[in-house]
Amino acid sequence: MDLSRRVNLSNDLYTCTLVCLGSDTDALPIRDEYGRDAPPICVAPIEGDPKEHVEVLRNLFLRALNRNQRFLLENINGDKRSLNELLNHLCDLHRIPVSTLKLNARILKDLYLIDYGCKYDPLPVTLTSYGEMIRDIIRVDVEEVKYYEGNDG
Repeated sequence: MDLSRRVNLSNDLYTCTLVCLGSDTDALPIRDEYGRDAPPICVAPIEGDPKEHVEVLRNLFLRALNRNQRFLLENINGDKRSLNELLNHLCDLHRIPVSTLKLNARILKDLYLIDYGCKYDPLPVTLTSYGEMIRDIIRVDVEEVKYYEGNDG
């Protein structure tokens, strides 16, 4: 897994760009209410123990995303379902109201973590590369972070 990517986070309270481990890749533009580019949290390579960095990012994402948003990230698996099919399936299995899941899916789409097209051009629901990265960070066992240091095993 490549952690050197930019992630854009945005909600009603804040807007920021997070550059994981000093990536040079282009991020999606995030603007504040005045149309200015949002300042990045970090734009330089991060020094120190990679386990600590992954743990900090993991804790940040666990706190920033609610339980239903994390649930959706975990359950979008690219099986070519429409958003409504996926949400109805999850609602039937886990007894979470469809309206709750739909609201959280819209929030994840606004954060560029998932994509499902629009009303007039629907697409199968998928995780974006940012969504995959955040899902993978949330899933990571911090004790196995040696992989991120460049070790093969």
